[in-house]
Amino acid sequence: MRSSDAQSVTARRSALRALVKLSVFFLAFILFVLLGSIFFVKTDLFARMMILEMQERNDLELVFVGSSIARDHFNVQRISEATGKRAFNASIPCLGLQGSIALTEELYRTNNPADIVLVVEPYTFETEREGIEAEDILMPWLSSVQTRIDYYKRLVAADGWYLDRLLLFRDFGAASPADILKTIGLRFFPHSTFRRLGNVAMDKGAKAVYQGSGFVRYETELRADSAVREKLQRVYTGWYYDLLPASKEMLLTYRDLLAAHGTNLLVFIYPNMTAHNLADPIFLGYNESLMRFCRKNGIDCVNFSLAKPELLPNLDRYYFDIYHLAGEGADIFSDAVARFLNLRYAGKDTSSLFYGSNGEYLDAIDYVTNVWLEKLLPGEEWNPAREQSPDMLSSQAPGWDIFLANCNHGPSVVPQYRFSALRADGSETFLTDWQEESVYSCPSGSLDALTIRIYARAPGREQETVWYDLTLSNPY
Repeated sequence: MRSSDAQSVTARRSALRALVKLSVFFLAFILFVLLGSIFFVKTDLFARMMILEMQERNDLELVFVGSSIARDHFNVQRISEATGKRAFNASIPCLGLQGSIALTEELYRTNNPADIVLVVEPYTFETEREGIEAEDILMPWLSSVQTRIDYYKRLVAADGWYLDRLLLFRDFGAASPADILKTIGLRFFPHSTFRRLGNVAMDKGAKAVYQGSGFVRYETELRADSAVREKLQRVYTGWYYDLLPASKEMLLTYRDLLAAHGTNLLVFIYPNMTAHNLADPIFLGYNESLMRFCRKNGIDCVNFSLAKPELLPNLDRYYFDIYHLAGEGADIFSDAVARFLNLRYAGKDTSSLFYGSNGEYLDAIDYVTNVWLEKLLPGEEWNPAREQSPDMLSSQAPGWDIFLANCNHGPSVVPQYRFSALRADGSETFLTDWQEESVYSCPSGSLDALTIRIYARAPGREQETVWYDLTLSNPY
């Protein structure tokens, strides 16, 4: 054999060996990813049972699709009983539009419901991305390889996180051997694993109970009072909510997916806590822009943030955190949803059950939801949300400590404030009587090491006083 021929054969063999090694690497990598997705992803117990139940049924007529807002707040047993429709929650915590499309495609493998309600909130659209945690929970249980691929492509198109989206267990993997056993059990022995694991105790003592048909009920006496007091202060951050192009495209894709199966689509904007609506001044406007987009594109959209009390009583006292309702609140909300759907099925006009505009809704809020207090930092920009005149602040005694109160309230309310000082032994000294003046000043340092409490109320609603504490030993 000539030397050139031998070199050619050697080169071909080297190329073949390299190709074989590359193929073995890719096969091993694919096997690694599959095994990781099966065994090393810490999944959501209730999501697994929901998807399994959905795959085992073929009788669903009314399905609510969305995030934990849909899963925890739509008591589908009550809705089924009230409407006569077999209802179901197809929902995953933190789900975005990408996941809603994938989950609905999975739904259509065994069911073809007449109606689907897509449950959204502005946070569904504030970003084109879906949180990795939602993919971590949903992806392992999708039956169709094509659905998985399409889901992955939509996810990475929004954020470019190719490896993070592919190797889920890198960030949201099992944290212990028990997690691995749980995931294996849910895959191969789901019913017995669920019976063994039972209900889930959530943070701060709330107990989540899976009651079937995708509904999770929270059994807890906890309420969001402290979170409202501490977190829902009205601050103009400059953040701008908008319907981003990819969000619009995915919503239209979802509309077309349902139309291809002959399913009616209804978009529900879930109602937020009143203090949350007031604390984020552009929140309601964002809902309005979503409704305009839906009307323009032939999508029915209902804004439950504008529901009147005769349809939906105020639910604020049933929230156990800023976003989620305890079971009693879910029951009240579900009864309102069922009533609305029954009127809709009967062809009745439901417009009178909703405020006609954001302004009309805000005008109906005739009380104070929460109050807060800040100490003036001399020489620094302070509390950009303040409504008080800078001239009024400058009129205070030079060199004194200045405290400014503010609160969330309806626009027709002129709030009243009362300042007091709390000592370590629990005793309280009122510094002012009730007044509309929201500024209090005192000689510098005279209140140091005390806690300043501010009370607020709407005139004529003295029994609905709210309060907030500012501890001066560490005021900032």
